[in-house]
Amino acid sequence: MYPARIRILAPTLVLALAGQALAHHTTPSPVPRAARTRVRADIGLTFFDLEGHSGDYETLTLAGDWRLPIPLLVGVRVPLHLLHVEGEEGQAGLGDLSFLLAGVLVERAEGSLLVVASGELPTGDDERGLGAGHAELAAGLAGALRRGHWILSANAAYLQSFGDHDEGAEHHHTFIDPHDERQLELGAGVVRDTGGWFAGAALLGEIPLVEESEGARLLAGLQGGLQRGRFRWTLTGTASLVGEAPYTARVVLGAEWRFSD
Repeated sequence: MYPARIRILAPTLVLALAGQALAHHTTPSPVPRAARTRVRADIGLTFFDLEGHSGDYETLTLAGDWRLPIPLLVGVRVPLHLLHVEGEEGQAGLGDLSFLLAGVLVERAEGSLLVVASGELPTGDDERGLGAGHAELAAGLAGALRRGHWILSANAAYLQSFGDHDEGAEHHHTFIDPHDERQLELGAGVVRDTGGWFAGAALLGEIPLVEESEGARLLAGLQGGLQRGRFRWTLTGTASLVGEAPYTARVVLGAEWRFSD
């Protein structure tokens, strides 16, 4: 079993409600002190019903995180999408690359506090529906509080995208993690973490900051997993509760390997 100081950082665990650390979901799972490098692979299946279109997409996300000698985490995410829109030809290819920086403000056995900045680069082909066609930046705070085997977590982030959000644009980028040009995101979660297994639930609210938006959105997620030495396996399920959320439901299976110093 890991010491409490390491386990509190092992996941900050506002659950991965919307997938894998996109610019508009900034909370990372920080690399603990015992592991300076972490690699991860996630396979996700997402169902959507947006703007009169329905379909699904599968995503393979390859991720790497590096904890520097200073209290700073650097991360990169590379998504590969297979998009199916009902009545249209399927599309496959690289999505929008994302990066994150997380600075550790507080790191104690009983809790942690991070300041997080992240962004997305328009590397996906927006004409084929695999990318947003514009860059995005986000910044926020993420914190966790441990009480015995229980972890309470919360995060807040502001998202700003730079580019055309015209609904009449001739592409499908709104089907893969759509969002408003400016929005605030608030999340909260609870997890039971015994060191060998963990399970929890979380809520994520998206509050648009643009006049033409149809209102706030609320998503809920459940997550469980196992940890054995340097390996961690997770299974996450998320669903929309209120508003026109970015998707109807999502399931993600992940595997993570941490390298020791």
